[in-house]
Amino acid sequence: MRKEITTEEAKTLFGLFRARVKYSPDKIAYRYFDEIRKKWITLTWKETEKVVARWQAALKKENLNPGDRVGLMMRNRYEWVVFELAAFGLGLVTVPFYIHDKAENAASILKSTGIRFLLIEREIQEKMSSANRDIFSDMRVIRLDEIETWLPEKYDIDLCEKTSGADELATILHTSGTTGMPKGAMFSHRNVLSNAEATAKTITFYEEDILVPFTGGYVLSMMGDIAIAFPRSLGDLGVIRPTLIVSAARLYEYAFREIKNQFVRKPWWIQCMFKYAVDMGWRRFEYQQGRGKRHPDFLLWPLLDMLIARSVRQRFGGRVRCAFYAGARLSSEISRTFIGLGMPILNCYGQTEAGPVISVNRPDDNVPASAGKPLAGVNVRVEYKTSPLPPFKGGCGELIAKGPGVMTGYWNNPAATQAAIDKEGWLHTGDRCYIDAEGRIFFMGRMSDTILMQNGEEISPAEIESEISAEILFDQAMVIGKGRPFLTALLVLNTEHWKKLAKQLKLNPDDPSALKDKSAEKAVLARITKILGNYSDAVQIRRVKLLTEPWTVQDGLVTPSAKLKRANLSIKYAEEIDKMYAEEQIANPSLIWEES
Repeated sequence: MRKEITTEEAKTLFGLFRARVKYSPDKIAYRYFDEIRKKWITLTWKETEKVVARWQAALKKENLNPGDRVGLMMRNRYEWVVFELAAFGLGLVTVPFYIHDKAENAASILKSTGIRFLLIEREIQEKMSSANRDIFSDMRVIRLDEIETWLPEKYDIDLCEKTSGADELATILHTSGTTGMPKGAMFSHRNVLSNAEATAKTITFYEEDILVPFTGGYVLSMMGDIAIAFPRSLGDLGVIRPTLIVSAARLYEYAFREIKNQFVRKPWWIQCMFKYAVDMGWRRFEYQQGRGKRHPDFLLWPLLDMLIARSVRQRFGGRVRCAFYAGARLSSEISRTFIGLGMPILNCYGQTEAGPVISVNRPDDNVPASAGKPLAGVNVRVEYKTSPLPPFKGGCGELIAKGPGVMTGYWNNPAATQAAIDKEGWLHTGDRCYIDAEGRIFFMGRMSDTILMQNGEEISPAEIESEISAEILFDQAMVIGKGRPFLTALLVLNTEHWKKLAKQLKLNPDDPSALKDKSAEKAVLARITKILGNYSDAVQIRRVKLLTEPWTVQDGLVTPSAKLKRANLSIKYAEEIDKMYAEEQIANPSLIWEES
C-alpha cells in the first residue's frame, strides 16, 4: 500500500525523508548505474537511510554549523539526493549550480553565498579551474571520484537531525541570468514541500510507478511514495522503463530531431504513413479530451501504432503515462507529433522564484498550447499597470502569482526582492501571459522580450522562434524587430542539414560566402514562410542572417537553461542586423511607408 506524506506531517525536508523510511522501509527508493561496478544498483528506503547516515558522518568532520551553505555542482543524480538529505538533517543550506554555467558566474555565486563546502564532478571542476584558478581556493572541495576516501568506513548508523523549523532556509536556487548576473532565490522547507505536494496532487500515482527526473523531482517522489531511477542519457530509458518523466523541454526537442532525422531517410510511403499516424493520433487525443469527434478511421490505429507509434514510445521505455516538461514552450509541431504518437507530454509553467511550479496540464485536461491550470493553493492574475508597454492586446499582460511555494526573497538582495514581491505577497513574474475563461495559463514570452514594432504591433518572439527551431535545418533562432518596420531573424544552421541544402543549391557549404548567397536566403525564407503559414502577415520574416557558429553559454549568448541573451546577441550582430534592414528597404522602399 502506498502512503502519501503531507507538508504538515513532514514539516521539513529531512522530516519527509524520515517519514518515508518509517512508512516504506523495504520499498525501492532509488536506482542508478554504478560506474565502478558497471551495473545498475537498487536501494530501498532503509538502505538509503544508512547511506545518508554515512554521508552525515563525513559532513560532521568538516566543522560545519547549521545555516552554513554547501554547494552541489553536478548533474541530477543519486549522489545529489543523498548529499542534500544529509545536509538538511544537519541544518545546512544547499546551493545547487548550473553545470554548464560560465566560470565567472559560478565564482560570483560561490563568493556571494559564502559556500564553505562544495561537492563537484571532476570534469566540471577541471573546466572551472582552467577558467579561474582561484575559484575554489577558499573552500573545501570534494570530487565525486574521491567520495569513497572521504566517506568514513565506521560511522553511527542513526541519523542526525538538527532542529529545523518549517520556515527556516533550506536551499538557494539561482536564476539562469537572462538579463544579468544570476540571483539567488531563497526557499524554506515549507516552500519546497508545499510546491511538491501541490504538484503531486495533479496526477494519480500507482505502486508500479518509476519516476525519471532529468531535473528535480525527488521531493515529489518521497511525498508520493514512488521510486526514482537516474539515467545517464536518453538511451537508459529502455532499461529503466519509466512511467513518469520530469524534464526540460529540450529533451523533446532533441528527441524530435532524432526521430525526424530517422524518418526523412525512409522511403516516401513510410514518411506518409508517419504523417498519417501523427494526424490520426492527434484526432484520437482530441476525442479522448472531449474536444473532438470519433472517426471511423480510428479502427486503423492498432496497425499504425504497431508500425509507427510504438517505436517512438519505446525510445522512452514504452510505459510513460505522464511526461512533464517546463523551461520553454515546445513548437506546435513537436507537441502534436509526440501526443499524436501516444507520448503523453504535459506542459508546465513556472519560474525559479515561484518554487518553481505555478501551473500544469493534467492527463485528463491537457491543452498543449497552454501551460494548464494553477496548482491548488496558487492564485494568479494578469496585471496591466506594471507593463513597460501599453496594455497588451487580447487580454495579455504580466502574470503575477501568490502561493505557499513562492520564495522568501533573494539572497542578500533586498532591492531585487522588493521589486519582485509586492507588499501583498504577489510575485511579479515578468512573463507575458493570458488566462482563458476556464483558468488555463497561456505563456507568450518574457515581457522584456516583447517586440513593439513601428506600427504598434506587439509580437512575442519566443513562440515564433520555437516554431522555426522545430525545423531540423535550424539549431537556434532569434527574431528581431523592436522599433523596426518588419521582422528579421538570426539563424544558426544545423551543420549536417546545411550541407545537404547547399549541395542542392550547388553551393560550397564550407565557403562562408555561401551563407550570404541569395539562393540560400531564398530557400531558407521559403521554409520559414511554410512554417509560419498559419500566422498573420505581421509575424512573417522578411530577411534572415544565416550563421553556422552556435551560440553558447561560454560566449555569453545563451543561459545555462538555453534561453537567449537577446541584448548580447543584438550587440554581437548589430552590423548584420542593420544591414538586413537597410538592404530590404532599398529593395522595397514602400515598406518604410506601408509599415509605419
